[in-house]
Amino acid sequence: MSHTYVNAARVLPPKLLDEVRQHCVGLVYIPVRDDFHKRRAALVARLGGLGVPPREIAALCGVTRRRVYQILKARAATVKSGEKVSVDKPQSS
Repeated sequence: MSHTYVNAARVLPPKLLDEVRQHCVGLVYIPVRDDFHKRRAALVARLGGLGVPPREIAALCGVTRRRVYQILKARAATVKSGEKVSVDKPQSS
């Protein structure tokens, strides 16, 4: 996923823009929805299960190949041990 900078005046209704201006001026970061990373990890796991090469998965999902390998490794550990493993953030070794 690429980060895009957009002029708020172009995408927000005028009333909402005025409300935002009451709280801050300048750059504002708007995070993705809470389930975005989980859904993306599930997609990576599905594509990996179908035998799609990691390079292609990375391009399709907007992540690095390293992240693809991390997600696939975490999912494999989940299946093998039966316990839940977070794939939202890389785990330290």
